[in-house]
Formats: sequence, structure tokens, C-alpha cells
Amino acid sequence: MREVGLKKLAYKFSPAVAHPVIRRVERSDIASRLAGGAFWSLVGRVVSRGFLLVSLILAARILGQEEYGRVGIVRSTIGTFMIFASFSMSITTTKFIAQYRNTSKSHISGIVFWSLLVVVVAGSLVTLALIGLSPFIASQFINDLSISPMLKLAACILFLVALEGVLQGVLAGYESFGKIALANTVSGITGLVGIILLAQLLGGLGVILGLLLRMAVQVMALGALVFRELRVQGIRPAPIHKRESFKMLFSFGLPAFLGGIVPSIAFWASAVLLTREAGYEQMAIFDAANQFRAGILTLHSAAGMILLPVFSNMFEKEKSRYERVIGKVLTINIVLAGMIFAGIAALSPFLMGLFGEKYALSWHVLVFIALTAALGIGCDILKKVLASQGRMWVNFFTGLIMALILMGTARLCVRYGAFGLSISYTTASTVLLCMLLYYTRTSVKYKTGN
Repeated sequence: MREVGLKKLAYKFSPAVAHPVIRRVERSDIASRLAGGAFWSLVGRVVSRGFLLVSLILAARILGQEEYGRVGIVRSTIGTFMIFASFSMSITTTKFIAQYRNTSKSHISGIVFWSLLVVVVAGSLVTLALIGLSPFIASQFINDLSISPMLKLAACILFLVALEGVLQGVLAGYESFGKIALANTVSGITGLVGIILLAQLLGGLGVILGLLLRMAVQVMALGALVFRELRVQGIRPAPIHKRESFKMLFSFGLPAFLGGIVPSIAFWASAVLLTREAGYEQMAIFDAANQFRAGILTLHSAAGMILLPVFSNMFEKEKSRYERVIGKVLTINIVLAGMIFAGIAALSPFLMGLFGEKYALSWHVLVFIALTAALGIGCDILKKVLASQGRMWVNFFTGLIMALILMGTARLCVRYGAFGLSISYTTASTVLLCMLLYYTRTSVKYKTGN
């Protein structure tokens, strides 16, 4: 296993019966890369997301259900605009650094420079636009002008998220997941302390300010680690290969960007619809349940962050092993997703009760949200397979169909509050998984000639 000390940890803390499996992983370069990258990435995200979840649970108890619902709709709004600010440069940077790291340092110099330039410009424009549009969004969409100051403050998070995506994408491309784990841990601890203290002092506005502080620390930590990594690799970002770099970034990044926009808008629009039709209390219940979905997908994304660079690298050099590795990864994650769903469904009354007594009564919302998360794990892996082949337009069109189904079912189901919206999420995710399975199976068979 590639990270220092990981092999010793594996042997020390695993039962003897697992040692033959560990030795098999060591002998396989692909398995070792997957295991090492997944371990360190998962450690960082568990700490970061765990601290965030604890801080939001405590914030919900401090604020009360209605005020926490206001925070929830603000966070949902910011989540929608994030894709505009980042322009999907994170996944694009990861893809091409992984592809060229062994063959062309000059290409990487250009990719890093132009990626950073794109997100600085896009992030700045989207941040300023949301600050200016906050009163309009608050009054016309959310029907609550008093939420405008929270939206303006939250808009500042967008610029930081855009930078964070590219910086993390650079480290992921080099498979430096231990460094990502370090940055996530530092920002997670900062966010825990900041969100709780500021929620007590400033209410909902304080929670948003705490989230802003958390992201600022994340960007500073990642920035220092990225430029150290580039120095080690002998890479200096420079405005070279302009035409070729932009062609690569936008031929891959544009469909990735569009594929992110459509579902994000659908998620936000469904949350707004729930708020308008059922009120902040139902939004608070849905946001509480959705924290577990976000946590599951974030942790899976952390463990699965290694998949895109490995798949991309294999697709470029080892097509004969490509299909076999994908099958094994998919099988493992299907089993994992089933276990996660069963565990959360069984504990749903307790987990929802962490936010407060009123939340516990809506445990059934979490059951459907957990099922949506389990389906999302499968969707994420299949999207990475298609991304490794550069088939981002497939991801866009399947995401578009999913978004249309989500909005159509949400219009029918939000009359049942948070529970109705959770059913809409599950329905849309089921259709998306079926489409991705079909396209991935067809694509892998064609690309490998099997």
C-alpha cells in the first residue's frame, strides 16, 4: 500500500483471518492504489463530515425548528449555485492530471493554470450575482425577504467552494489523498467550534458565518498542500498550451458543468416548493434527514475519489483489465450500499431524534432518504466509469431526465410534506440508476471489445 504506515496499521488493527486478503492487496498495484487512496480519503471525510453533522445537530437544537428550516433553504440555495461557481473544474482537473501525470508535465502546468483562472473568474461573477439577486430570490422564490441577509453572507462561500474544488482535484489527480484528509480534518475541527459558538451568538446568521469560516480554512490548507505537491512534482502553473488546454477542459468540463447544473436546480426548486407549500418546519425535517444522505454520499465520494484517476489511467493504458476492475468495484459497493441502507433504516427514529423530539416523529422520511443515498452510491460509480471514457454528455442527458422526474413527482408529492419529497428523491434516483446501468454496460463492452 502506497501511503507510509498504512500497511502496518492494516496488519495491526485487523484480525488474523484478514491478513491473507491484505497480502493479496499488496501484490496488486491497482488494489493497493484503490485501498490506500480510499483509506486516507475516507479518514479525512469521516472527520470533516462527522464534525459538520454534529455541529448542525447542535445548531438545530440551539435555533429551533423554524430557524433551522431557514438555514436549510439557504444551504440548499447555495448548493445550487455552487455548480455555476465551480464550472465542474474539480472532476475535469482530476481526470486530466491523472491522464498526463506520467507523460507530459507541460500539459499539467497549463491545465492547473487555466483551471484556476476559470474558477476565479466564474466564482467571482457568481458570488457577486447572488449577492445582488438575494433580495429578489428571497422575496419571489422563497416568499421571505427577511432571509436575504443570510443569502448574501452565504454567497461568499461560493467563491471559496470554486477554489476548493480545483485544489482538491489537483491532489486527487496525483492520488495524494493523505493530504486531502489532512485539510479536511483541520477544516472540520474549525467548523465544529465556529458553527456552535456563532449559532449561540447570532442565530441562523451565525451558522452561515461558521460554514464560511470552515470553507476558508479548507481552502487555505489545500492551497498550501497543492503548491507543495506541485513543487515536488516539478510543476509550475503557467499560461501554456492555451488552445489545447481549453479544448480539453471544455470538451470534458462543459458537459460535466451542464450535467451538474440541471440536477442542482431540480434539488433546489423542489426544496423551494416544499418550503412554499408546507413551511419551514417541513423543510427543517427534510434538511435534517438529508444531512444523512449528504453524509453517506460525501463519505462514499471520499472513498471513491480514487476511482476516477485509477479508471482514467487504466482506460488509457490497461483496457484489458478495465472491465474486470469495474465489475469488482461495483459489486463491493452494491453490498456496502445495502448494508448502509439497512443500518440507517433500523436506526432512523434514533437518528432523527438527535435533532429534537419533533424530528423523531418523522423517522419514515429518513428511511426513504437512506434508500436514495444507497441508490446514489451506485449512480456515482457508474458516472465515474463514463467520465473515465470522456462520455460526459451521457451523464448530462441522464441527469436531465432524472431532474425532470424529480420535479414532476415533487409537484404531486409535496402536499405530503417532507415525506412526499423524500419519495420523489427515491423515484428519480431509481430511474437514474437504471439508465446509467444500461449506458455503462453498453459503453464498457464496446470500448474494451468484449
